[in-house]
Amino acid sequence: MKIEEVLNSFNQFVRVNFMAESFECIPLAKQVEQLTQQFVELWWRCDSSFPTFDQVFTGIDHKRNDAALQAYVRRMETELKNPPVSPQGRETARRCITNLSTTFARDTLGFTDRQLDVILSYGFLDASARFAEEARRFDPMVSEDDIYQASRNVMTMNFIQLLLGRSVTLTPAIFAYSMLYPYTDNYLDDPAVSADVKHAFIERFRSRLGGEGVLPANQHERLIWELVWMVEQQYPRVQYERVYESLYAIHDAQCRSLSLLNHVSSPYEVDVLSLIFEKGGTSVLADGYLVAGELTEEQSRFMFAYGAYTQLMDDMEDILSDRAAGVQTLFSQTAGRWPLDELTNHTFHFGNQVFKTLDCFTGAEADALKELIWRTIDPMLIASAGTYPQFYSRAYLKQLEDHLPFSFAGLQKVRTRLEREKFSMVGLVKTFAPSAEAIDLRLSAFNLQSQAILP
Repeated sequence: MKIEEVLNSFNQFVRVNFMAESFECIPLAKQVEQLTQQFVELWWRCDSSFPTFDQVFTGIDHKRNDAALQAYVRRMETELKNPPVSPQGRETARRCITNLSTTFARDTLGFTDRQLDVILSYGFLDASARFAEEARRFDPMVSEDDIYQASRNVMTMNFIQLLLGRSVTLTPAIFAYSMLYPYTDNYLDDPAVSADVKHAFIERFRSRLGGEGVLPANQHERLIWELVWMVEQQYPRVQYERVYESLYAIHDAQCRSLSLLNHVSSPYEVDVLSLIFEKGGTSVLADGYLVAGELTEEQSRFMFAYGAYTQLMDDMEDILSDRAAGVQTLFSQTAGRWPLDELTNHTFHFGNQVFKTLDCFTGAEADALKELIWRTIDPMLIASAGTYPQFYSRAYLKQLEDHLPFSFAGLQKVRTRLEREKFSMVGLVKTFAPSAEAIDLRLSAFNLQSQAILP
């Protein structure tokens, strides 16, 4: 046997028999450090050329689809402003909303029946409705905005459940982790809270994550402590060390990301990209561990990559609020100084590389979910860019608009309408719905459909 064949056989033996053990032995903090570096390097390998998209829409397409979108929103408003009082009436209304949304998604957005089944047949609406109900039961003072923000993470974790071949359901860990953020995230990002108060909270919270019997300092902390307790009930610390390592990882990433707040600097003073990727990556990595208890190396890699990418998407949506709060991101640092054209192109290419790692998930549900992600991810990013025309060149936005089913003007018109009607709609539902369950069901259904269309 040739020496090359011997070496190849040995290397294959090592990969098969020792790689999994090696992954398990590496502390999660070290894995996070390695993953952050890997995806920062991937970011810099991506180019900034205009990406290739599968679909092209003409002005006639935009006109037709804009009209369909406005008609859909009007119908949704009608349903939500006239809530039925009986259980039978609520079920009829729910079927009406579902049929209305399905028809719109199929005829206007081009979703296939298989892709729609992923949304409608696996319990996403039920999980979203139950989460809103449980959130109000847990904290009657929780705001609609906080529920909406937290429900986005619930949906992410529900998608992860499907990817991992599990049933879509609201577990104690999913509820608790989704409520922890915004409770902790918003608190640490709030410029009105002093650095000393934040530091004291950070130390107590880290001790609580470590299982120590530290007492909460106030009602806000008491709620956070109780959420950690919910995780402990589902995942005993002795059997699921990685779960708590992942919570440590997102906590440490959040602490380091405080350097992005209220600090005006050049791109060469703070490693903004690494901090953003670490914060976003550890957030979804924790999602994965709190869904499954344990992950393979390939699954961990995807979770981290997906989190890094969605953090970029969030930062792209929050340019104005981040600039106002003094939060440094790739987009808030660049906007107003240079056009965002090439930075956005770079983000498209990075996302395409990230979603190629979805191949580590197998099964019928995973395949359908992959199709859905590939179909929706680019249009969501395009729509986000269209909300900030002041930061892009006119020619670039026209190029992007050709690959979105709706015109940017049509989307903005609907966004303005939804924003104007939001408060009165919520008030009407709360006033006339016979129970909290009915409120949650209808608001959750509307929020889910709004997210699907208007990122």
